[in-house]
Amino acid sequence: MLSFAPSGPWDNPVLDERKYDATVVEVVESTYGDEEHSMLKLVFHLTDLDEKLVTHLYFPNGISIQAERRLWHFCRCVGLDKRDVLTKPELFAERKLCLDVHTVTPDQSNQDHPYSDVKVFLTVIANEVDVSP
Repeated sequence: MLSFAPSGPWDNPVLDERKYDATVVEVVESTYGDEEHSMLKLVFHLTDLDEKLVTHLYFPNGISIQAERRLWHFCRCVGLDKRDVLTKPELFAERKLCLDVHTVTPDQSNQDHPYSDVKVFLTVIANEVDVSP
């Protein structure tokens, strides 16, 4: 397993585009840019690959409808509230969820290489039973 988390999604390895079981390692509030806009760094451990994956949620000028929607889905998937991100970020550690991962290509980002990022946060279905013959 990687002993460190990538600094951002652009440092994530390129993975197969599929769903991965994951555990939250940490949620870190930070800032970016010259104007110190708000950002959340979400660090995950992909259990079936034994890899870490990072995604960022950006809040330019403190507001982003897309980031707010993603944050709501993330919190819903792990059974916590959006307010917990700022008041009790430690509650997110060890929470289980599923990540739908996709590849971001250079023409979709300002990076010169492809990398994997979280497309969608999904809820883990407890005690899922395979009923295939």
